[in-house]
Amino acid sequence: MAKRNTAINDLAEIDSLERVWDEMRKKTKSNKKNIPVSGDISVSYFEQFRSFYIKKISSEIRSGKFSFSHLRPYFIEKESGGTRVICVPTLRDRLVQRATLRLLTERGYSFSSPGSYGFVEGRSVPEACKKSAELRAEKPWVLKTDISNFFDNIPRDELSADSKAKCNFMN
Repeated sequence: MAKRNTAINDLAEIDSLERVWDEMRKKTKSNKKNIPVSGDISVSYFEQFRSFYIKKISSEIRSGKFSFSHLRPYFIEKESGGTRVICVPTLRDRLVQRATLRLLTERGYSFSSPGSYGFVEGRSVPEACKKSAELRAEKPWVLKTDISNFFDNIPRDELSADSKAKCNFMN
């Protein structure tokens, strides 16, 4: 019996995971390659054992056993005082996230808008700064918002159960 061509199989393709890994590794600054990501392993260590890690990730995705790790919180001091918490995924989770984004983008889904610059292929920080300056020059006001503790209040269990029940778009 021939294997079904599903998004899960496409996501788990070793060649595809290798390409995404190569992109991630190349984008990592050389002074950051030996620093463990999110308390996990470093880019250099993953690279040293890339064949093992990528085959393992592929196998876990295909078998339905892959699950994302808990995010690790990092506390960053704000210039204005106080701290900002950012939560960082592990290296393997980043790889699967980027591979998923790539797959969905290749299938025609778009996750960017004209005002999006973060993680958008072909857009850069200098372009974002230039666009911000242009908008500031034509708009006399700016509205800054921040939803306090938004991500701490998402009902993850409900969303997870609901998404499993209603949405199986990966097949």
